[in-house]
Amino acid sequence: MSDHAFLPPSGAACWVACPAWPSMNALYPEEDDDTAREGTAAHWAAVEVLEGRALPASAPNGVKIDEEMRKGVLLYTQHVASAYHAAVDAAGEAAEVKVEYRVAVPSVHTDSWGTTDAVLLVPQRSLTIWDFKYGHGFVDAFENWQLINYAAGILDEIEWSPDLLVTLNIVQPRNYDVSGPIRSWAITAAEVREYARRLEAAATEATGENPRSMVGPHCVYCPGRHVCQALQRAGYAVLNISAGHLPNEMPPDALGRELSLLTSARDLLNARITGLSAQASALIRGGAAVPGWELAKSRGREEWTVTTEELKVLGEMLGLSLVNEKPVTPAQARDAGVDAAVISGYSQRKEGELKLSPISIDKARKVFGK
Repeated sequence: MSDHAFLPPSGAACWVACPAWPSMNALYPEEDDDTAREGTAAHWAAVEVLEGRALPASAPNGVKIDEEMRKGVLLYTQHVASAYHAAVDAAGEAAEVKVEYRVAVPSVHTDSWGTTDAVLLVPQRSLTIWDFKYGHGFVDAFENWQLINYAAGILDEIEWSPDLLVTLNIVQPRNYDVSGPIRSWAITAAEVREYARRLEAAATEATGENPRSMVGPHCVYCPGRHVCQALQRAGYAVLNISAGHLPNEMPPDALGRELSLLTSARDLLNARITGLSAQASALIRGGAAVPGWELAKSRGREEWTVTTEELKVLGEMLGLSLVNEKPVTPAQARDAGVDAAVISGYSQRKEGELKLSPISIDKARKVFGK
């Protein structure tokens, strides 16, 4: 078994919507960015806590484990621990938690497998699965194909009855939705099998000859969006629509339809833009020139170089509160009247990322002349 499945549960929402996605994912693998590395660090920290180890200052990939990450990890691990203790009280030693559990899903496809964040199994009673999301974008537990894919794989391993309760959980501490940071969806094992048939059908097409490319919101996350003809054509269609003439005032039903159309069009264009941006960045890193574009370092984030306790003492010396629920940022301290020289002695600005940026006309003229 290789390190990467062709039909990974983490991408199930994409390959259910677009059969060509697995091929695109295999042909155009993307490098981890800061957001991905931060998510990896948060997951590593969660495993450390669930297995009873203390957290160091940073994860093995070098990402700092700050207070925000600690709180997010605690929210997730406490939810898992609480469910486990409740299961033990109800079922005794039969309850079992598995952390970072590798799951194969042969009922969907032999090349569909992945690693769950946490699983709680009470034989003949219930199956509970968690996915810890450290990103900001909203992820729902309802009809979550990644978790359904995992659930199908676990049902492949165990004896189960049709009414076995399956609870799928998304824990997302940094998404501030009205539904809260923990979202759950409960179904039966029989219902999981019904959804698994849809996964199986999608997997069959995805692994067959000439799988279709289907545009939609999933295009935003597709690593092959820069070469996708379907997405390119959809983008051109949007450009044609934008050239038309529309009345200034529309009745509500027409307004609603156009707003839906333009919102979908925006998402498709953004998917195409981000895909081309990734390709342009790779070309420039490889030494090629992309007319009108360059890789320029962004302005890095300013952060304290002292601990929270040391910052609290500094604030007391200055007669200011620099730590409330969490430390204020250096910029906030500057706005509160702290001398810039003092702030510079206790903070640093991280080196910014190289980001794709358009070359302004003025800058081009300076480099190449009129």
